[in-house]
Amino acid sequence: MRFTYWALVVLGATGIAVLWMQGYWFYYIGPVLTIAITSLVIDLVIRSAGIRNATGADGSNKQRTKRLSREVAWTMGAVTAVQIVVVVAVETAEVHTVTDRPESPETFTSEQHLTGKYIVREDDNPVCWVGQSYNDCINAHVDQYNYACADIELAFLGSVTCNSYLRTIDEMKAEDRPGWVVSSLGGPGHLSRRAEVSSRKVGNDDYEPAVTHTAVCYLGFIGECLPR
Repeated sequence: MRFTYWALVVLGATGIAVLWMQGYWFYYIGPVLTIAITSLVIDLVIRSAGIRNATGADGSNKQRTKRLSREVAWTMGAVTAVQIVVVVAVETAEVHTVTDRPESPETFTSEQHLTGKYIVREDDNPVCWVGQSYNDCINAHVDQYNYACADIELAFLGSVTCNSYLRTIDEMKAEDRPGWVVSSLGGPGHLSRRAEVSSRKVGNDDYEPAVTHTAVCYLGFIGECLPR
């Protein structure tokens, strides 16, 4: 039994050293130490019973030795079997990600806001009147343009309206003659402007990432296994 014990100790130490270098020592260190400790305990029991000093003439001592030897063998076999199952389970483990809570995308709300631009409209009401000085009529149109169009950022349609109004003013200036008066109503009307309002989507800052954890399945049925 002393030889068996020391052989197991040497094999265990060698196995641990080799497996340590391979990176698998934590799979085997438990079973190897269990074998060594079991052998040590049996060896101590044999010593205390005085079996090591038996001459072999006593049949009961021989039977007891055989029984203890079988117990050692069975212990080694059982531990080795457990070791094999554990190693196979760990080496063939399936690792997958389990979603505990799915991702919650951010929601959006529509809100109104000022764009900083202006919309300009022209009505049909004449700016001038019959008998008015033509030059005064031109100046009245210039006042309309300066109020509604000058020194502001215009929306697209507002820019079209103001450019058309300005061209009309330039044409009137080109036609002006000293002493002319307005003989009939017509031409550009009054201008009005208003701030442009648009809508935009604003996030509600309610995005939540998915909550997951890593699951492991051993031997196809132990742990968190995916349905087959």
